[in-house]
Amino acid sequence: MDHIEEKILRIIDENADKIIAFGDDIWHHAELGFMEYRTSEKFVEQMKALGLSIETGIAITGSKAYLKERKEDEVNIALIGEMDALPIANHPDANPDTGAVHACGHDAQITGVMGAAIALSDPEIREALGGNVTFIGMPSEEQAAMTAERKKEYSESGKLKYFGGKVEFMHLGAMDDIDLAVGHHVMGDGREYGIGNGPSWGFMDKHVTFTGRASHIGTAHNGVDAQGAAVLAVTAINAQREGLPRFFSYNKHLVHCALQSSAPAVNVVVDEAKMTVNFRGMNMEALQDLGYRIDRAVRGASVAMGTGMKIETEAGYMPVLPIKDASIVADVFNVIDPEHKHPVINHETTGCTDYGDLSQIMPVIQFYTGGHNGEAGHSLKFNVADKKEYYVAPAKAFALLAYRLLKNNAEQAKKILQENQPPLTKEQYFQIVDSMGSVEEMEMVPAPYYEKLGM
Repeated sequence: MDHIEEKILRIIDENADKIIAFGDDIWHHAELGFMEYRTSEKFVEQMKALGLSIETGIAITGSKAYLKERKEDEVNIALIGEMDALPIANHPDANPDTGAVHACGHDAQITGVMGAAIALSDPEIREALGGNVTFIGMPSEEQAAMTAERKKEYSESGKLKYFGGKVEFMHLGAMDDIDLAVGHHVMGDGREYGIGNGPSWGFMDKHVTFTGRASHIGTAHNGVDAQGAAVLAVTAINAQREGLPRFFSYNKHLVHCALQSSAPAVNVVVDEAKMTVNFRGMNMEALQDLGYRIDRAVRGASVAMGTGMKIETEAGYMPVLPIKDASIVADVFNVIDPEHKHPVINHETTGCTDYGDLSQIMPVIQFYTGGHNGEAGHSLKFNVADKKEYYVAPAKAFALLAYRLLKNNAEQAKKILQENQPPLTKEQYFQIVDSMGSVEEMEMVPAPYYEKLGM
């Protein structure tokens, strides 16, 4: 540990109460994706108080604060703090105004970035950095938490084109001046630290509508059962599993169907049924294969029941591409925790994140910390247990990673950039993403009525 690192840790420890108070405030005022107005305002206030130049209103609620005056010829790294929460209205700490709670740990992220900015803004520390740092308040990582109605509203109004915050940032050009990104998550049993450099799942969604003909159950022969088609589709999708290719090994794919409408009464044949199919895989080939099989199953159910059918395919997130060497994360954890009270593990996730999309066009470094109660994320029981560990440790890791990447004329950052050339340009990425969306429709074909044949 050198003098600058000692100073980074000292400044953050001296401001621990302020950092925790900020995190507490975000926890108790959780907001949903692209609606993080209060959260964004609080983050922007802190960046302005540090005297940083800041851009606001990016992808509705996003912001970027620059540590230094921007120069085209120097490395610029982004420390990213996600701001959105989850719609779990019956969580004990849910915001009564929004029905949201940070059971995803994003409050720790945005707090960690704020705390890192306090340390890195110190004049001596800032001058020790051979490059720039951009502190980003990022909206809407939890794309799956957005309702179809809200997505439609944003799309038709022209407010958004994409529904993952990082993807929309990329689309708007807000990542064009960033060379390398650093992101954080909470994890595990609340005690561990993690190097987030394993592959993660990508995902896509299919929104399916079956249309039929309503009738009373007593005259069901006059109806066309849309709900029956939806139930049959779920069964057909589940029956695909034994025929999946070998790369669909255990824990490498997931298909989940959610029926979103049902009959108002048991004696009614319904004329419309909606379902969403979320499917996940470790690579794009898996997603393509699963998408083909889901479409085939839905078509078959529609034909079997004679319903009309509409499949709207929506791109989700791409799988994360690991960098070749993420040992810098372990080195930073050794500085934060020299007594090794927190086991450091290589963390692989079955979750999905738009860091996967960002990793297609630039290197991404991800790290994990704890401080929560060990319950699963996205659950009613998830809560903060150790506020210093939950909010302050991420601030230290963000700040130390920035320093280690940028010291000695950004030697480490340049090495990572050289060893990890992105597979896609931004333009190539969006060509792929835009090609993944599609709409397919089939007309309703009820069974014909057969006259009695003189029998």
